Amino acid sequence: SKPGLVPSQGSRANTVLSREIVCNNLDMASRTKSSRFLVLCPSSVYRDSAQLPRDANWGLFIGPRSRSLVLLNKSRGRIDVHLAMLLAVDSVFRLCDNLIAAVARLFAPFGSQDHVPHLFGPQLDPLQVHSGLTNATVADHVSISKDGREDYFRVFGIRLPTFFLSNASNNICFLTPGEAQEQRAHDPSGHGHGGGAPPA
Repeated sequence: SKPGLVPSQGSRANTVLSREIVCNNLDMASRTKSSRFLVLCPSSVYRDSAQLPRDANWGLFIGPRSRSLVLLNKSRGRIDVHLAMLLAVDSVFRLCDNLIAAVARLFAPFGSQDHVPHLFGPQLDPLQVHSGLTNATVADHVSISKDGREDYFRVFGIRLPTFFLSNASNNICFLTPGEAQEQRAHDPSGHGHGGGAPPA
């Protein structure tokens, strides 16, 4: 059977809220006093997003089909972690060069690819990036067989039980829709987004 979504919050006894209470990080209105990341090892499996707990916090999940990490909140939607990571890395270290280059490649069939980067000005403000740009390109993984569990174990000392795609900075990239389709068609591992995960 296909694995379901794996949340980071675990059982009721080991949730973000319960840990913040133990650490005395809540004020009288039950709001966090200090902002921080809290990493919990998954211990529950949900077969359907409708089963997600109603929680004010965002939960970290593994998509059952794409095998990519997503942040989910039942009332506020989802955030694709690899897209957020890619935007952050590209903005901070490359001044959005990779995003601009991917958008420019969309105009290659018209012969105007070289003129597109100038339209973004001398320096693109990452805060001005909107869904019109991110929907035109594809945030994708260079390798869809690279195991992200190794990243988590190295950084957090937690070995997660389920395979997911690595979001290491050298494994995420911006592609045009055509490039993404071609990459999936020629992927030697045979594990596309619609297929199963590599053996654990």
